[in-house]
Amino acid sequence: MKQNIVFVYGTLMQDRANHNSYLSDGQFIDKAVLHGYALYDLGSYPGIVLDSRDSVVGEIYSIDPHVLARLDVLEGEGVLYLRKKVIVAQNTGERIKAWAYIWNGSISRRVKVETEQQPWKPENAKI
Repeated sequence: MKQNIVFVYGTLMQDRANHNSYLSDGQFIDKAVLHGYALYDLGSYPGIVLDSRDSVVGEIYSIDPHVLARLDVLEGEGVLYLRKKVIVAQNTGERIKAWAYIWNGSISRRVKVETEQQPWKPENAKI
C-alpha cells in the first residue's frame, strides 16, 4: 500500500487532542519546518496560510491512504482546509514533499503565532 507523507502543526501533533485518534498507527518521521507559510490561532485549532516571510513548526508522518482519507474528513478538506503538497525541511536539513492542510478561511482578526512561539498549543493561544 502506497504511503503518504503528511505535515501536521496543530491538534494532530504528538500529545495533542487528535493525535492518538488519527496518527497513532502512522510512522513518525521527524520534526520539520514549513517555510513560506504563517500560523494563526483559530481558537481550538490553528491554520496556516501563505506568507513568504514566515515559517511553521510541525511534525511529519508516513500514513496509509485510509488514514489520509480520515484526515480529509477531520480537516474538512475542500471547505475548511485545502490539502496541498508542500516541501518541508526536516531537522536533519533534508527536504521532503508532504501533504499539508492549508486554511481556506479568513485570518482577519485572528492572532498570528510567531515562529518563536511554535509549535502551536491551545494553552499558549492568545485570546
